[in-house]
Amino acid sequence: MALDRCNYCQVIETTVELTQKSGVSEIIRRTVNGLKDNTEPYRKMVMETIIAILGVSVTNKRLKVHLMGGMIYSF
Repeated sequence: MALDRCNYCQVIETTVELTQKSGVSEIIRRTVNGLKDNTEPYRKMVMETIIAILGVSVTNKRLKVHLMGGMIYSF
């Protein structure tokens, strides 16, 4: 999915829509582990998804630490 640009954009859009219906912290908690995946295109897709979601602030301190760790590993 991460290699096909059409599907790539649809996955991000769908995830953002799910986030608006179910809550930011739950979706980010489930997607942040993707930042530590071995494939670079998948990590990039996860990072773009998280950036798109973060229009709403994350308040959970533990989630912020986990997210930052994943971002550091990703880069």
